[in-house]
Amino acid sequence: MLSRDEKRRLAEIERRLAAADPALAEVLRTGLAGSGGPARAVLVVCALGALLLVLGLLTATFSLVFWSVVAFVCAAGAHVMRGERAGRTGSGA
Repeated sequence: MLSRDEKRRLAEIERRLAAADPALAEVLRTGLAGSGGPARAVLVVCALGALLLVLGLLTATFSLVFWSVVAFVCAAGAHVMRGERAGRTGSGA
């Protein structure tokens, strides 16, 4: 949690940035249009994990099955962290 002074300083930095470079300030505030962000990355990692799992099972290759599990665990972790971050930023300010 930020102190009042830190919040005030941060607000001043944001105002200065918006005055100096409004386009950059808007991109930082809203994100890049059409990028999909972390949600797309989670889907890509899940798809990679599924592909590795299928290939590993078809070829009976342990290393492919192992890396598919690693990909699924990473995707699940990213999904959980994304949800926690969204809940934290959406609940207060």
